[in-house]
Amino acid sequence: MSIASQELGERAQRRLAAGFVGLLALGAAILLPLTPRLIVGMPEEVAYYRSPALFPSIALALVAIAAAFHCVRMLRGASLSTDDIDEPAAHWRVVVLAFVAYVLYVLAVPLVGYAIATAVFVLAVGALSGLGWRVPALIGVCLTTALYLIFVLGFKVWFPAASLIPGA
Repeated sequence: MSIASQELGERAQRRLAAGFVGLLALGAAILLPLTPRLIVGMPEEVAYYRSPALFPSIALALVAIAAAFHCVRMLRGASLSTDDIDEPAAHWRVVVLAFVAYVLYVLAVPLVGYAIATAVFVLAVGALSGLGWRVPALIGVCLTTALYLIFVLGFKVWFPAASLIPGA
């Protein structure tokens, strides 16, 4: 392969990466003002710091800003090498399983409640990662309890009620 064709291939790869990151930034920026309308059952007239839209809005803002900066860096010639992390293609099954686990978690929260869904999610991801069940169970219970105490009881953040399990 000649040097010219390598440079052409790198330029195409850079544009593809910048386009993907740019779409990510644009998608997050579009979803940001829509966040309150996308949360089903969100109470009206709640303080912003108690709103269930607060943390998704913060996350979307961070994604939009970071992706926009990264897109600009890619277009300006940032390195495409991944020396500091593993190549994602080498662990594609783990990536797919993690994605499926996150989707199932998001779908489970309104059905079984935050506490049960979070504990089961942490237990399942820990088991899938090869930690067995004891350590993930302990982490799941401790993390769920800590997050519930901090956000639900401390900050009074509203979470959707479980539709399948009353009182969860």
